[in-house]
Amino acid sequence: MATFDVKAIQIGGTPLNLDDWIDYRYLSFEDCQTAVIKDQPVFKNGRVTPKFYDCRYLIPADSPVVRNLEWLRHLPANGIVLADSVAIPAAQQRLTEQLNVQRVSFADRQQLAQTLKLNFFTGQYGFQFQTEHLQVAPSYLGVVKKRGIEKTIFAGPFTDQMQWLGSFNFPYFAKAATQWEILAEVGVTGNVDLELRMTLLATNSQYEDQQMCFSLKQLLSGAIVLPPFMKTGYNVTFSLYGCGKGTVEVGTIFFRQSHNGRGAMMIGGQAVIDPNDMNRSWLMYFDAGDLRPPLNVYFSGNRADDGFEGNFMMRRLGAPYILVSDQRFTGGGFYVGNQKFAHALVQYIQDKLALLGFTSDQLIMSGVSMGTYGSEYYAADLKPHAIIAGKQLAGLGRIATNNRIKRPDDFDNGLDILSGVTGGLTDEDVDKGDHILVDHMATGDLSHTKFAITYMKNDDYDDEGFKTISQFLWKNYPGLNFRHKGLIGRHIDQPGAMFQWFLDQYKDIMVHDFGRTEMAADELNYIPGEEND
Repeated sequence: MATFDVKAIQIGGTPLNLDDWIDYRYLSFEDCQTAVIKDQPVFKNGRVTPKFYDCRYLIPADSPVVRNLEWLRHLPANGIVLADSVAIPAAQQRLTEQLNVQRVSFADRQQLAQTLKLNFFTGQYGFQFQTEHLQVAPSYLGVVKKRGIEKTIFAGPFTDQMQWLGSFNFPYFAKAATQWEILAEVGVTGNVDLELRMTLLATNSQYEDQQMCFSLKQLLSGAIVLPPFMKTGYNVTFSLYGCGKGTVEVGTIFFRQSHNGRGAMMIGGQAVIDPNDMNRSWLMYFDAGDLRPPLNVYFSGNRADDGFEGNFMMRRLGAPYILVSDQRFTGGGFYVGNQKFAHALVQYIQDKLALLGFTSDQLIMSGVSMGTYGSEYYAADLKPHAIIAGKQLAGLGRIATNNRIKRPDDFDNGLDILSGVTGGLTDEDVDKGDHILVDHMATGDLSHTKFAITYMKNDDYDDEGFKTISQFLWKNYPGLNFRHKGLIGRHIDQPGAMFQWFLDQYKDIMVHDFGRTEMAADELNYIPGEEND
């Protein structure tokens, strides 16, 4: 769905005339509510229409909007670009924080256009250099271990000087006029030093190839933002170098188009990184929607692509929402096993509730597949009004063991996840993995939480997932509002029927419990593939 090209709409003020550099339109403040672009209305009922939601809305200092910043409520969160020369009154500080208004200098028009083009692109775009494509250097004679598909371990011995350990043999292309950032899953033990060297092969023969080198200290400090690639595109690959005594652990190298500090993957996105856990990370994203309850939280399923899942789908609901994505274990680690991430997530959701002026009974938590696990696990900490879960999974042990019998070699990640969360793959670890979710749910009070769950009757990932959750709820909360629906098929079957039921539950709860009567007459039909955007 994402195009990665900037479409900027200026609202009022002296026209900036950015047409020579980017896709740009000017709307006078007086006429913008009735404006039409390419036969499509920009606004309807006081809100930006879906076709123009991903545009960037430019507010210069002389725009009439500046005299009434409350008008910004009509524009999409994370898409407003306000001149940095504008002083924001104290009364509007909270609103601009809710909407994540971006401040940029409008003094130099060409520089403004370049900033918009480089860092305000729409959508999310990134590559993953995974260890299955890591080729060990023939000159490295030390010990190498593979830990499933999640990481490679170099156990030495190493030389005293930096030596080549290996290279990722699958390059990716970064086009010209883009900016990128790197987040590397790496860790060391003992007295080991590490370098990550990036090779840039210019696609235009007029320009030279380049190489950049990043130290262990740089790698463990968070995402590294690179200088823009302005003149030419590059084919990009990475190599590892190390020296000293100890071990080197390498997971995925994330190579992402960068918003240059304005958000991880998307403007408004936030990465939580644990340098003590191989630089692994979670992503969280907040969109204030129409600023009315409820706050909807969606946990991504296991995702091969980098970034968030469900953005377009949750946006269509109109309400404020949060997206959560677990970036560990090549697709996600079921949102458990790391206390830093767990505490950060709970605090993030609580902070957004406070920012909106909402309470926990104005919170809906949801997810599909792996996301069902996260939504139910953290419900114990947050006590939401409702949980909406699609394709219920509940037992990490069953998911791992079913990989051998019921789904041969189809989800090897399950073995990495179980080992990473419990510490091993023994029968005891399998049993422990099967109880993590319900044991944590038992620590909270869910007596006032509604549950709506779909499950697959022939689920080959977790054939007892729904049974586990339903028995827990019926035993502990016999009078609970609990609706559920079983669908015929294995885990990946019938996505259309599942997502339609999922959206129907959202609509029902939002209309009847939160007074969103305007949704009652609208059909909320599932659009195939929308969950991936």
